[in-house]
Amino acid sequence: MKNEFRKEFKIIATPYVFNNFFSTHNKKINEIYEPRKITSLYFDTFDTSLLSSSTFDDVNTFKLRVRTYSNSDKYYKEIKKNTSSGKYKEVEELLVRSFDKINKIHVNQFTLYPFLFTEYERRYFKLENCRITIDYNITFTSHSFRSPVKIQQKYENKIIEYKPFEKNFDIEKYIYKNPVAFSKYKVGANRLYGL
Repeated sequence: MKNEFRKEFKIIATPYVFNNFFSTHNKKINEIYEPRKITSLYFDTFDTSLLSSSTFDDVNTFKLRVRTYSNSDKYYKEIKKNTSSGKYKEVEELLVRSFDKINKIHVNQFTLYPFLFTEYERRYFKLENCRITIDYNITFTSHSFRSPVKIQQKYENKIIEYKPFEKNFDIEKYIYKNPVAFSKYKVGANRLYGL
């Protein structure tokens, strides 16, 4: 299992913000990987206690998802933790080759069930010691455990995320617009289930 400290800042990119981002950094950024599609299945308790705690509490919360990438047939369990000492992510490869093989996951005292899918395309860039990703064509889809009828919603904007390649690198100097606390999980829960 891999455990990594995370420092990240997100910006909701309307068409104007997105165009401004590229006009500002056009000569400084380099695309470092091939674009790929990312599909995640988020899990929560039966009474959505993880969603509630992440909405109302600042620390000691976590989210769990299973993720796969378009250039791989591997599936990864990812636990994102928000603690008083910072944000962390645990990653563990699962011995499955389909979301259908996962109907619940146990974490500590919690039993977690499938909640919703997110799917989007991502591009990867480098700006000095800063990694920038751009997520677009974001789609939220309900899971049959939560809804007998398939519900699907598209998100209208792109998400630009800044992360340092080095732990103590000051990436704030590259961010020209106030970052936001954006969660695909929370937005998807609201769009699909009204939560």
